[in-house]
Amino acid sequence: MDSYHIKRDYKINELNITNDKVNSEAYWNRKRSLAADIYQFPVYKFLCSYIRINNIDKFIDIGCGVGRKLEYVHNKNPYLEIIGIDQDDPISYCKNTHTFGEWYADDFEKPNLSENIEAKLVLCSDVIEHLTDPDLLLEYIKTKMEENGVLIISTPERNAFRGKHCNNSPNKHHIREWNFDEFERYLDSRGFEVLDHFVQYPIKMKINMIFFNEIIRRALAFKALKYNQVVVARVK
Repeated sequence: MDSYHIKRDYKINELNITNDKVNSEAYWNRKRSLAADIYQFPVYKFLCSYIRINNIDKFIDIGCGVGRKLEYVHNKNPYLEIIGIDQDDPISYCKNTHTFGEWYADDFEKPNLSENIEAKLVLCSDVIEHLTDPDLLLEYIKTKMEENGVLIISTPERNAFRGKHCNNSPNKHHIREWNFDEFERYLDSRGFEVLDHFVQYPIKMKINMIFFNEIIRRALAFKALKYNQVVVARVK
């Protein structure tokens, strides 16, 4: 079995239950939809900075969910062309809710989107840890990147999040989690050149129960507060 450059004694969670075709319940329930503008918000804040500095006029969000954070991106960049891709359920929500964007449904475990959709910038925030075969996602991403395009991809940093001795994710929605060096080696082995790699906060800094659980409680336990790793890469 391919370890995807994760340490040998790591045990994966074998079933992708975030996939609506596998799970008996919709992944995007009301609670998760309401929290969608909080988790990974710093990734989208970094994205906005990258868009401004590099004069990006179009980007694709692979795994956009219900698009709550894309509202922030749109408000910051009202003339930016935004394309979101995800499963049927969240894409249906996006089409019925947002007044901006183009929305396409696909299954990243069995991708079949035939439209010729490409952009100079592609975002994939905290998706790869959910997939049984992450290679399919990376190859899919390459088909959406224009020549000399750039990928911004994020995923939990296992050592900071769980501790360096963690051998399995307690989050049943995560198949596997990489540490910093593993993830960089994995991307490099799949044909990506890493341009930047850093770790940041996992959530928006806003006082609520999520902030208490992810920041205050971890701080009281002397655990790392920054555990979401972000990579900026391009195809070699």
